[in-house]
Amino acid sequence: MKYRIKVVIDPQVDFITGKLGCPAVDENVPKLAAWLAESDAVLNERYGDPEEVETVGIILTRDTHYPGDYADTAEGKVLPIHAEAGTDGNEFDERVEKVIDEIEDMEMLPDSGCVQICVKEAVM
Repeated sequence: MKYRIKVVIDPQVDFITGKLGCPAVDENVPKLAAWLAESDAVLNERYGDPEEVETVGIILTRDTHYPGDYADTAEGKVLPIHAEAGTDGNEFDERVEKVIDEIEDMEMLPDSGCVQICVKEAVM
């Protein structure tokens, strides 16, 4: 048996429809949500895996900035403040969050400030 962990980098409002949003990214969020929801059987068939592979977790990273020190960083000199802690722009896109909420046997662990991890209870 092989195991799979799905990783999604910064699926936050500010990167999709917010301050650094892009129409092409927004158009692809439904595809991302569908991929997150796909069963192992569908994924195994798509990728032609001869051995059964089980998804045991989903990792969602969360870029987070704080206004007090951001402007002085290298990134802050070229990009506007985005994904600011406590703002709507720092929240996960609702379409992604809805899929995560609907996946059975998944538990959202407390936010560490930079990474949200969903792990099957059986693995914990």
